[in-house]
Amino acid sequence: MPHSIHHVVDHLVARLSVSADHWLNVSLGVGAILGGAAVVVGGFFTARYGRRASVSVSAHVQRTAHSCAVVVRPSVKAVGVFKVRLKHSTVKVAEVRREDDGQIRAVDPPPWGQDDVFRSAYADGGEELQISVFVPVLMPRENVVAWAARFEITVEPRFLRRLGWFADRWWGLPPLTISPAVRRWLKRQSVRETNWYDTVFVLVPPAPEDS
Repeated sequence: MPHSIHHVVDHLVARLSVSADHWLNVSLGVGAILGGAAVVVGGFFTARYGRRASVSVSAHVQRTAHSCAVVVRPSVKAVGVFKVRLKHSTVKVAEVRREDDGQIRAVDPPPWGQDDVFRSAYADGGEELQISVFVPVLMPRENVVAWAARFEITVEPRFLRRLGWFADRWWGLPPLTISPAVRRWLKRQSVRETNWYDTVFVLVPPAPEDS
């Protein structure tokens, strides 16, 4: 009888030990999965929203008795984690007219402007780029009340573009197999460009007197 009791106790201890090891392995596995998922999600949001920019534009009018121009001063400030490399940067100027029906409208599309004002410049996190653009315009007619100056930039998602390349070439292989829907979503994200813009209105100044 004592031998049987000792046998039962040893058996229970062995079962408890195996059960404890099993649940420990399960907990470690779940923790590893959750940790990996957190890293992936954090990396995605950092890549998706870490490259942000703030754009602003100001302008004033230079007018003489025989000529007129709008001097536009755009600026770009990188406010995210990563640097912002500009793919396109444009300045457009349009007249704002009072129509016969009393409505005030800007001419669309804007007839004046300049493309690639910042070329292929980039701004690191917290850095601000500024430039002045001289845009000659027509002398304002009686129905012109202002000019609208618009500044717009386009930025490529460089990290997501590489992620789309990786998904297209490697994620179709075990053990990195992903569904076709996820692969298509990654491809769409990798080619999606981000645009920021700002617009300012400058009133027509009084005509200068001839000297």
